Amino acid sequence: MVISGIKDIVNNGCKLTDSGNVLSVSGDTGCGVALPRFTTLSDAVRIRARGKVESGELVLSLYGINSASEKLLHREDRLCEGEFEISYDFDPINLAVYRDMQGFCAELEIISESAELMLTELSAEEVGAQTDTSEKTEKPSAKGSAKFCGKAPSSMLFIGNSLVFGMQMNYGMCATAPDKDYFHYVSSYVKSVSPDCKFKKLYGSGFEHCETLDAFERWYSGEDNQYTGSPSCESFTDDIDLIILQMGDNINTDDKNATFKISGDLLIERIKRSAPHARLIWVHGWYNRQPTYDYIASLCDRWGIERIDIRDLRCAANENHTDETFIDKNGEPAPIKDTWRTHPGNLGMKAIAERIIENLGF
Repeated sequence: MVISGIKDIVNNGCKLTDSGNVLSVSGDTGCGVALPRFTTLSDAVRIRARGKVESGELVLSLYGINSASEKLLHREDRLCEGEFEISYDFDPINLAVYRDMQGFCAELEIISESAELMLTELSAEEVGAQTDTSEKTEKPSAKGSAKFCGKAPSSMLFIGNSLVFGMQMNYGMCATAPDKDYFHYVSSYVKSVSPDCKFKKLYGSGFEHCETLDAFERWYSGEDNQYTGSPSCESFTDDIDLIILQMGDNINTDDKNATFKISGDLLIERIKRSAPHARLIWVHGWYNRQPTYDYIASLCDRWGIERIDIRDLRCAANENHTDETFIDKNGEPAPIKDTWRTHPGNLGMKAIAERIIENLGF
């Protein structure tokens, strides 16, 4: 669905012909046109500019807007002569949650001493997989590996992103209270079977956001984890029986995917070395990013890791409802932001927990 297009372009002080699609440049300062501000919580949006230019440097910029300011999020520069097409895909949900971006705009600028730019398209279009808002989606035919039958753990580690920690390092985002997120339900079930089980959590969003292997090494051992206050590697100990890795939702750029194709194997190899007795289960798919989903499936196949697919659980009924509140760290009710609403609400958290529990095998 096109969110904003050429018919919505506003004149940013540049000279437009009567047709509205031609920019005439004179002088060396350049000129540009911008799409009006738009909002979206699609899984992905493509900004695209197409047209024809005599010769010049074209700059396609994406800006994010929050309550405090407007920030440059991405810039594509290209020297063009003749017909051109420039595009850039971005993840609005991630930017809304982690950088509080409440709206976006895009600008195309031409830098040339004298040129004419024929603009045939400047648009923002939703291209991500959309949530089914009317009917319950079918359960995938395969949730990953076959169910495992084993003993209940005595020590368990959860590695997760905002679905475990929310925005306050407290509990799962968009659950309305600490006893409504999937960690609570799963840990309560394990306690009912193994009352003395000890539980630990590790913040995994930093791993997901790594765009270089150096960044991965900093997350793993070079810097303190945002939740534990010590390097992430210290959470992997030889007494752990079960590790649930709920990650993948924030691996959403080419650089992150290229890094994950290597860092994923490095992480699993190191976990198996430091926690050799631990059973590993990878939970993924709420935000069904491609090609991240396929990379996770391949990684689990290579290492013999059990995989629980939750992509079918994301539907309107299981997402958050924005008229709800959550309990903040001070124990006070606080509003759930509209920009968070694609996360699982109470029903979604319960559904995720049930999917995990039914695959534990004890």
